Amino acid sequence: MTESSSRACVPKNVLMLSQVPFPLDSQDIQKESFVRTCESCGRNFRSTQGYRRHIQMYHSDRPFPKCQLCGKHFASPHNLKIHLASHTNLRPYKCETCESTYKLKHHLKDHKCPLKPKAPQEMNQ
Repeated sequence: MTESSSRACVPKNVLMLSQVPFPLDSQDIQKESFVRTCESCGRNFRSTQGYRRHIQMYHSDRPFPKCQLCGKHFASPHNLKIHLASHTNLRPYKCETCESTYKLKHHLKDHKCPLKPKAPQEMNQ
């Protein structure tokens, strides 16, 4: 094991995604069910998608948004924005019928309010 493979992954400009050899041949799949091993840090991956994501986030030139509170990296600024809600107690999205509150807008949209009157077509079913 080299010195670089014994360290934990930290974002570096080590390898461009275009340098990663894809697609995989069937002979690349090992019996231990690992699809790939990162040549830079030695981490094993069970899926090609996980391996690619790892290369993009930790070993490419592309900058990824990072949470300043916990250090977690994200694939997009949008995902970071959603994550930031986990660090607060704010619940700005409120059901107008039952007043349940939610941190994320899509959680309010998924909410099936027990107090909301059913639509006529739902009553016939």
